[in-house]
Amino acid sequence: MGVALDRSHDIAEVDRYLAEGARLIAQAEARRRQIDRDCAREGHRLMAAQILTAMRRTLRLIEDHRIGLAAAATDPALAPVRAGRARWWPAFVRRRGYHQRIL
Repeated sequence: MGVALDRSHDIAEVDRYLAEGARLIAQAEARRRQIDRDCAREGHRLMAAQILTAMRRTLRLIEDHRIGLAAAATDPALAPVRAGRARWWPAFVRRRGYHQRIL
């Protein structure tokens, strides 16, 4: 019972994030339309479009996370399985033409 209550709390919190994200995206779209109406420079319009795209992607990630939480709350067997953490191995490579200096 405690786990289900905790997950429903998590889903409610994600829902609040989704609502706030939708509100912020609506504001950003209004500002972008204002930039277009004001005949702003191309760089400003491009930056506004890129920011809006990034905001939409972030909202989509949050929506996907909410779907996963909802699936885990209804049936833990349906929850998405997370892969193990990827290992990072540094590769020490010398550049071509590299000559070690002797001090």
